[in-house]
Amino acid sequence: MSYTSGGGDNLDVRERLGVMERGDSFAPATARVLCTGPVYIPPFGGIVFPINSVSEVTGNIFEYLPGSQSLLIKQAGVFGHMVMFSGQPSGSANIVIALYQSPLDFFVLVSIPFQSEPYFFTPFVGGIQIVNVPSGGSAYQVNVAVSGGTGSFTLNYVDIRFVYLGRR
Repeated sequence: MSYTSGGGDNLDVRERLGVMERGDSFAPATARVLCTGPVYIPPFGGIVFPINSVSEVTGNIFEYLPGSQSLLIKQAGVFGHMVMFSGQPSGSANIVIALYQSPLDFFVLVSIPFQSEPYFFTPFVGGIQIVNVPSGGSAYQVNVAVSGGTGSFTLNYVDIRFVYLGRR
């Protein structure tokens, strides 16, 4: 039995299924990180927000370190991420959420302007970026800062989803 595509190529069904199975068996590494508050961030201030829990961990790239309340990322590569958070802003400025490992290993996940309102909530905001993790991996915490204005922010929670998409 053979399969004929629109281009006239003949592929053996077993070969086609083999290709599909290999593609389906690749499950990228994933992790979901949750940080809970409330935590007050003053104008032009920032905090290192400990990670309260990690769930939905698959693959061998991510590991939760409960002692340091951080996420160990074991390998550099291309990462996809989605960030959702909520809180009560006062004034206007920007809220910046990043992964941080002291002193120099740092990458921004999202930067969003805000203005005073009773309850601020973002749906998932995301992106894809190359992350240069040091050899042997690095333990990251969530860094949240207020910049670009005189506003402050009381953060209720940050929910981050990561997917490791592969090497560069």
